[in-house]
Amino acid sequence: MKIISPISSGTGACIAHQMLEKHISDYHVIQYNPYLTLIPPLLYFTGRNSQTDIIHTSPDYAIYHQRRNVSMVLTFHGYVLDRYIRKYSSWLQSLLYQTDLLFNTKLAVSRAKTITAVSQYIADIVSKELNPDQEIRVIHNGVDESLFLPSRNFVMKSGNTVKVLLGGHLSRKKGSHWVEEILNRLDSNISIFY
Repeated sequence: MKIISPISSGTGACIAHQMLEKHISDYHVIQYNPYLTLIPPLLYFTGRNSQTDIIHTSPDYAIYHQRRNVSMVLTFHGYVLDRYIRKYSSWLQSLLYQTDLLFNTKLAVSRAKTITAVSQYIADIVSKELNPDQEIRVIHNGVDESLFLPSRNFVMKSGNTVKVLLGGHLSRKKGSHWVEEILNRLDSNISIFY
């Protein structure tokens, strides 16, 4: 069974889908430039020359990847359409979220064979706001233990520095405005990198 995953490059969702590609045979990520979303119909051509049985993508622009007689699986890695996120968005983002992106997402949800979310929180908010006809399955993002493995020789000693890496883009919706306050409350042996 062949699965293609058309997904915007440079996103956390792309990284998650690339991890699937490493571990699932016949799973192929097809990255596209995020600037193509400025003219979404251009996404129609992404991966069209690939034969596939399943399309696995994020819901925002999924309708442009949909094909006749091919099952579509959507994964909500986040949800920017809720009212809470608006206070962290520019007026232009809010306009996009409330118009085109909402329309595209609702259409994709209505046409999806299966819908998943990476957390129960996201599944609950999508269910509440979009009211899909099907249950949303929660599949948490995994951790590749072959990459993220503590050293066997690691021993925390007094005076050692603990290094914490924050991933993701720095925006209010990701909580970046709390970093300075968190830094002020940490022990001096903890460093945050972002």
